[in-house]
Amino acid sequence: KYNANIWQFNLKQSLKPEPLITSIKYNSFPKYSPDGKHIAFVSNRKGKSSVWLYDIDSKSQTEIIQIANADLTLPVWDQQGENLLISSRGETGYQCYQLSISTRSFETLSEIQGQHFGCVYGASGEIYAISREPNEPSYLFKLKGSNLTRLTNFSVNQVALTNNDKVVYSTPDSNGIFLMKDNGESINLAPDYKGSWSVHWVVRDNYLYFARFQQAAQSNGEIAKPGLYQIDLTSLEQNFVSAELPSAIGNTIDVDPLHQSILLVKTDSVEMNLYHAKLNENLK
Repeated sequence: KYNANIWQFNLKQSLKPEPLITSIKYNSFPKYSPDGKHIAFVSNRKGKSSVWLYDIDSKSQTEIIQIANADLTLPVWDQQGENLLISSRGETGYQCYQLSISTRSFETLSEIQGQHFGCVYGASGEIYAISREPNEPSYLFKLKGSNLTRLTNFSVNQVALTNNDKVVYSTPDSNGIFLMKDNGESINLAPDYKGSWSVHWVVRDNYLYFARFQQAAQSNGEIAKPGLYQIDLTSLEQNFVSAELPSAIGNTIDVDPLHQSILLVKTDSVEMNLYHAKLNENLK
């Protein structure tokens, strides 16, 4: 049994994290709405993982989309807070859905052919996604109208956009979090960020927030201690934010629109049973 909940803490008040969204199951992939009044998240408290909405004022939790035989992950808001892009893994493979918050109606992104996930909105109407074809690298591509453009020739495991549509991504095959320049080249923003750390990072406006799980030597000769860090994507200045860290898997961090509150997914309990059987005996 694996149990994880979503915790929140306020940076300005220097308070310890407190559980915000809880259940006896797995709650993760939190995403603040653009106005900061709601949090979209994923939970498996009712069978397959589905997407829920948390109202910060009323503290209510409502399931907003469940699709039969599909695991839903990675909710991402549009800039108006009217729609969500949601990644899905099911019997037909990987694909993205667009959900209207007001009507609860959803549709597949029919303009994108083939298997894909991790879809995000661009500021100018584009949709960025990651391919998920069997036995092929998970390329990053961009959809604008009917034009599909591949942006990498290597695998990407997460993509995010700044407020001026600069692309930030990570790859499972090398260390670092990367900022893609207009000429297609990339800057490694955090060379000591381990690929094995998965996707413990988020972009809010023009800032990158990421989790550093072990101390690391920096280019200026200083040693960075474990914790949450912020990088200004204009100046590339890096600042320590908090010693608090997530402790679950998946996308485990988000920052509110005012850069005052942070959500962390924490593993609250893990229970495991081990069984032993002799293979040469007819045992149950």
